[in-house]
Amino acid sequence: MKSLREWESKLFETINPAVKFSVTRYVFATGIFLAVVVFGLVSTFGLGVNLLPTLQIPVVAVVTSYPGASPSVMDLQVTQQIENAVATLAGITDINSNSSTGLSRVILNFASNTSQTSDANQVATQVAQVAARLPSGANTPVVRTFNPNARPILEFGIRGGGASMAQVYNYALNTLTPELERVSGVANVQLNGGPSRTFEVLLDPSKLAYYDVTPSQVVSAIDASSVDQSIGSVVTNGTTLSFSAQDQPSQLSQVSAVLVNPSSGLTVGQLGTVRDTNPVSTITRVNGQPVVLVSIQQTATSNEVAVAQAVRAFMSRIHLPAGYGVTYSNDTTKPISQAVNDTFRELLITALVVAFVVLVFLGRVNTAFAVILAIPIALSAVPVLFGVLGLLAHPAAASSTKTSAGATGTTTPSGALPLSGSIPQPQPIQVGPSGTTT
Repeated sequence: MKSLREWESKLFETINPAVKFSVTRYVFATGIFLAVVVFGLVSTFGLGVNLLPTLQIPVVAVVTSYPGASPSVMDLQVTQQIENAVATLAGITDINSNSSTGLSRVILNFASNTSQTSDANQVATQVAQVAARLPSGANTPVVRTFNPNARPILEFGIRGGGASMAQVYNYALNTLTPELERVSGVANVQLNGGPSRTFEVLLDPSKLAYYDVTPSQVVSAIDASSVDQSIGSVVTNGTTLSFSAQDQPSQLSQVSAVLVNPSSGLTVGQLGTVRDTNPVSTITRVNGQPVVLVSIQQTATSNEVAVAQAVRAFMSRIHLPAGYGVTYSNDTTKPISQAVNDTFRELLITALVVAFVVLVFLGRVNTAFAVILAIPIALSAVPVLFGVLGLLAHPAAASSTKTSAGATGTTTPSGALPLSGSIPQPQPIQVGPSGTTT
């Protein structure tokens, strides 16, 4: 018996100390293994599940449209003006531009160590300064960044049964969209396929001649009557609230009562006819039925699959108006969920096959059982390591809206950064719901 103990002692001295510790203190080792499995399971369900990793591409584009302008005019009066304004920014490695009929594109490549958000803000500031020097017929320059994760993760259509598309669009815009934006992880909600409300002013040439008024004066009066001006922003707990003062015409009577000549009391209604129209720019169909398409975009740090599931759960709980229905058209998270489920299934099959092979060759059930336990213990350590490295999904901050004393504040989503209002165009004069004229 003594020689056996001496042999065991010599054997433990030659093996790995960690193995020796596990064998001699098996209760403590079992507790460690159980802790690794528990923390691994918790970390696994907390991992972010997305189709693509979060990328910060240091590229900013400035897009400007000038209807009817030739490529040479676009290059001279728009593209070169924007290039000169942004060329002084630090961190730019390359500037590419393209001028075509009615469209200018300026692509700015920044160094890889710069912040995409900071780059976009700097470009927007420089372009805002040069926007006033652009031709009067040019539309507002728009600054855009490139984000692969900004694509919609979920799209569904709202059909109205017997209701008109204008009614469905108004419901989706004013009722459904604010509720969807409160769902955790939702960054932006886009609507397509619905007619937008527009006030159209048909001017009478004889009345214009009688009152000695030009169409541009009417346009300027309507623009001046619509106020949508930023008054500042407040940063609270990492959330930026941008405030703006808004006073926009929403009724036909308000547009008709706009003063063109305050001294004589001449109004828009005295110069022509104001009517409420709903022009359709796009038509969207899902399974052959006309719908208003709702596109959901996620925040940068949210779990793509969890956000899509939360939106589906919200749509199943909400009470739609009578006759309304929801048809899902595109869900990019289905392949992701399928891939995750396939991975877990393959792991289970692999563990069973390994255990069966060990049982056949060794002929001992306890050995096969030990192998089965070793596989999940080893795999559980990987999600724990991911959690230590900060790869777990973080809860997304819900978007917020605040209104006070006639000023409206909203959180600013990522994407396009418009710089200013629109520019008047020839007759007929169309006034959108935001007070802009086209």
